[in-house]
Amino acid sequence: MTQSRTIRATVEYDGTAFRGFQRQSSARTVQGVLESAISSSVSTSVGIEAAGRTDSGVHAQGQVIAFSVTSNLKDDVLQRAINAHLPGDVALRQLATIRDGFRPRRDAVSRVYRYRIDQGETRPVLGRD
Repeated sequence: MTQSRTIRATVEYDGTAFRGFQRQSSARTVQGVLESAISSSVSTSVGIEAAGRTDSGVHAQGQVIAFSVTSNLKDDVLQRAINAHLPGDVALRQLATIRDGFRPRRDAVSRVYRYRIDQGETRPVLGRD
C-alpha cells in the first residue's frame, strides 16, 4: 500500500486572469487551478497550503505551496503530470518530497515582495500585465 507523503512545490504564475490566490467558489483563482491540476494528476481530491496569498492581478515567481499525496509517482514525474494539467499562466518550477509536517507559511524564513511601477512617458508593451 502506498503511504501519504508531503510535497513542497514552487509555483510561478501570471496573475492577470486570476481573482487572487485563495480559492473562491465563484471565481478563477490560483489555488483552485492548482488543486484541480494536482487532483487530476493523482486521481483524488487534494488541497494545498501556501506560504502566502496574492491579490487579484498579482504575479508570483516563487510562491511555495505544500500538499499531501498518496501516489507512487516519482517527484519529477509528478511535477510533469501536474504541469500537463495546468493552464499556460501557471507552472510548478520545483517539486520535491519533504518531511512530514512542513507548513509553508509557518516554516518560511523570509519573503520578498517586489513592486514594479513603470513611470515612463509611453505605456509599456512587454510585461504590461
